[in-house]
Amino acid sequence: HAYADTFSHQGFSGLLSKVNAINNCQVETKLSLQWLERFSLFLKNIGEEKLEKYLGTFIPGYGHAQAMDLPDLPYLTWSYEYDHSDDFKGNYARVVVNNPERYQRAFEKIRAVLQHYLELYPHHRDESVNFDSFSTLYEALLLFSHDKGRITHWQNTLVKTGLFAPEDREYYTYTDDLWLKEAFINYDYHKFHNRRVENAITVENFKESSWYRFIQGVKWYKRKFFYYSKELGLYFPS
Repeated sequence: HAYADTFSHQGFSGLLSKVNAINNCQVETKLSLQWLERFSLFLKNIGEEKLEKYLGTFIPGYGHAQAMDLPDLPYLTWSYEYDHSDDFKGNYARVVVNNPERYQRAFEKIRAVLQHYLELYPHHRDESVNFDSFSTLYEALLLFSHDKGRITHWQNTLVKTGLFAPEDREYYTYTDDLWLKEAFINYDYHKFHNRRVENAITVENFKESSWYRFIQGVKWYKRKFFYYSKELGLYFPS
């Protein structure tokens, strides 16, 4: 996920940063989906000046928040203006983002990483799977549809290509709170979907839970990220 985001979120920092303060987002893809048409009409009606004031006031420069979901739609081409000066003097330039091209690079790079991993650790390879329909997966990734339609099409593709059996639905269906339900005795959707959660009660074998291991993995990744960023001289302006 983190590696994929380095492609789709290119140009944005995952931190609260001036780098993420952008202007004048526009959808360049020919619109046919109803929600995109409504979004385009919304931008036209509210006006650029009011929209930029709204985004700057109520949506902080955290990640791609001011670009909304546009970086995360694989089929979309869109554009925005950003301050390309080193000291944020307001020298804005427009950049056009071709999501299909970015997603293709991400797809191929992730495929290469996974193949390399299996070469290093062949005991993790499922010898019963003989799969080479990567072009089919890529086509499914770029499907021009709303979220629900793309998810359903992706799930159907996983079954049609033989990666999963129809009865494996629990394995290829994403449930966002599955790990939380397994890790906390008093899990409640509304209580736990807050930035701060108090009085959470863990299960007896909490350290064996997927949620605990995920958090440990995130901490490990964060330490590595800042270590190598410093080693490579990368700077993230606040």
